[in-house]
Amino acid sequence: MDLSIVTPTGPDGMVSAKDVERAAKILTEVGPMELLRGTRRTMARTMSQAHAEVVAVTVSDDADIDAWAKDEDLTIRLIRAIISGCKAETSLNAWYDSHAVGRRVLEKIDLGIAVDTKDGLFVPVLRDVGKRGREDLRGSLNRIKEDVRARKIPAEELRGYTFTLSNFGTFGAVMRIQLLYPQPWQF
Repeated sequence: MDLSIVTPTGPDGMVSAKDVERAAKILTEVGPMELLRGTRRTMARTMSQAHAEVVAVTVSDDADIDAWAKDEDLTIRLIRAIISGCKAETSLNAWYDSHAVGRRVLEKIDLGIAVDTKDGLFVPVLRDVGKRGREDLRGSLNRIKEDVRARKIPAEELRGYTFTLSNFGTFGAVMRIQLLYPQPWQF
């Protein structure tokens, strides 16, 4: 294993055996690298260059949710929409590797949920959301929010997401769904 793809957690930035084991486990779960060819390869290179050279912007849109039940859990409904989107278009749930110019399409959807605290923004992960029911998701979401606010969230629960669900909070509370293509070393 190339140690440069492993996030070190040891003292002074040392890579521990546990770090290597965690990265190896993740790599076995995500499957083989699919090297991009043709149009996809050109698109990936162009997007990487644009990301490095162009100022980031955010485009948002409005959705009319008046038809939703008044007592419906909006966060869980948004999570279920993300799941549906990832199942309909599997390339939405992928890690991009700019060095290899390839991607790993993932089966498991690990969703980062932005949680604002007085100390800043944390993004804990709800694991394997596609295989979980509404009650399970709500219970896990409540638990990770409590753990973040109490500053008891384990570091393992703050890494490895493929999507982020966030909002602009004080800037009008617009909900944002962000597709991430993290580098493979962000394990």
